[in-house]
Amino acid sequence: MKKSYSNAFMFFSVILNVVLLVIVINQNFNVFGSKDKISDTYYSFYQSVKTLDRSLDQIDESIEIKKINENMYSANMRLNFVYDRYLVLEDSVGEHTRLDFPDVKVKLSYLKYGYESFMLGQLLKSDEYSSEAFKEFRKEIKDFSGNLPEEYNNSKEFVQKFNEAIKSLYLIQPI
Repeated sequence: MKKSYSNAFMFFSVILNVVLLVIVINQNFNVFGSKDKISDTYYSFYQSVKTLDRSLDQIDESIEIKKINENMYSANMRLNFVYDRYLVLEDSVGEHTRLDFPDVKVKLSYLKYGYESFMLGQLLKSDEYSSEAFKEFRKEIKDFSGNLPEEYNNSKEFVQKFNEAIKSLYLIQPI
């Protein structure tokens, strides 16, 4: 009689240890469900790029300078948000994909600081608007936004499309 209790106890303790091991691995290494977290984070990044694109479309030389400056400031805030969303994406992906992240970080940083310089110059020279440089900048952001894949998946096609969208940022010159 004593033996059946010890066998049952051993069986349940082994099962409990296996379950606890799976839980610890899942929480520490995010093995199960990491794709969902990455997909949500990527979608947030994607939406922030689309919002930046829409806010850049609101900057038009046909409106008054004060409104242009307000819209440029709004676009700058959205560009900062895109950069922050990218950093969160980079942290959540880790080693799960083959995306060229160091290159993206440098390009987005260059883009962010270049646009801030342009915006500051525009605010200081509030009587004129440098539309040609801005149109080129807006076109390249529109190309970047249009080339980004809508949904994340850890496939070769996604990586190629994402990296192609990033390559469109090579053409951006300081404004």
